[in-house]
Amino acid sequence: MIKILQIPKSSLYKIIIVSILVIISLFLTFYVNVFFNTNIIFSHFFYLPISLSILWWRKRGLIIVGLLSIFLIILPLITSSLQLESLLNNFIRVFFFILVGLVLLILCEKLANSENKLRERIKELDCLYKISNAICQPISAVDDIFNDVLKSLRCGFQYPEDVSAKIIFQGKEYTSKNFNKTDWKISYGSKIYEKSLSVEIYYSKPHNFLEEEHILLKDIIQQLKTIFEFKLEYL
Repeated sequence: MIKILQIPKSSLYKIIIVSILVIISLFLTFYVNVFFNTNIIFSHFFYLPISLSILWWRKRGLIIVGLLSIFLIILPLITSSLQLESLLNNFIRVFFFILVGLVLLILCEKLANSENKLRERIKELDCLYKISNAICQPISAVDDIFNDVLKSLRCGFQYPEDVSAKIIFQGKEYTSKNFNKTDWKISYGSKIYEKSLSVEIYYSKPHNFLEEEHILLKDIIQQLKTIFEFKLEYL
């Protein structure tokens, strides 16, 4: 009872809806099979709970596909109407249930991946925008600029809560408040008026850096280089 109360309302509603649809599907198929000796029409109703379960629960939704498929296969045994033609038709229907479930799963996974990539690109653009604002403040000391950049750059990475960073300019180091040097690192360097500049990004946990994160770091360096070359004339 306690576990049920801990389930979010949205998830609970989904479970209830799919459960009702599964029960209706099983009842209609059993009823029509017994009294009308056919399940051609109502077995197609299975596609509704199959589609919703895959859409909502991805791979776990295949459990619903499996349960409905097993029911359809053993249905002739339950109704004492075991005929080769009927059994063969049910296996064909089961094949299409599984096929539809797998196709929907692949499409949902691709859609989820596309949404994740889009969110990451938005984060990267937001990061570059914040850094640009930090650098372009009308009057700021070099230390203040680098400290503002360190605060802004973490939001552009996949796991911002695990990100720490270090900027090295002319041999002087600037680190984020949560700086933690680990083995999970990417770095990139350049020069501003022959003065060395490098940025190091660390994950405090074993995360792999995406290719887009490598590109983001290079863009950050380029942004620092381009604007700083101008600002250094007046600092």
